Amino acid sequence: MAATLTTLRTGLPNAQIVVVNPWWDMRQNNPALATYTEAIKAAAAAAGVTYADTGQPLTGHVDRVTPDGLQANDTGHAFIAGAVGGALKLAGLPVN
Repeated sequence: MAATLTTLRTGLPNAQIVVVNPWWDMRQNNPALATYTEAIKAAAAAAGVTYADTGQPLTGHVDRVTPDGLQANDTGHAFIAGAVGGALKLAGLPVN
């Protein structure tokens, strides 16, 4: 993640780059998810890009996933979009 974000920042010095936390499905969060999220936040800070925390819009919501419980359905995608929009606003970025 650090190398990717640094490469993006170097190659696109004027771009507004935003990174969000990883999403989990409807099951209880994997304990490693917090470690991944912290690594992403640190890489974003080191590269000088914006980190936006969307929370976990699918976890615990069977109505937001496909029957296998692993993929967002249309409702889930709408909640993900809302979570991203909210996180961007909290990060001080304009949302249309």
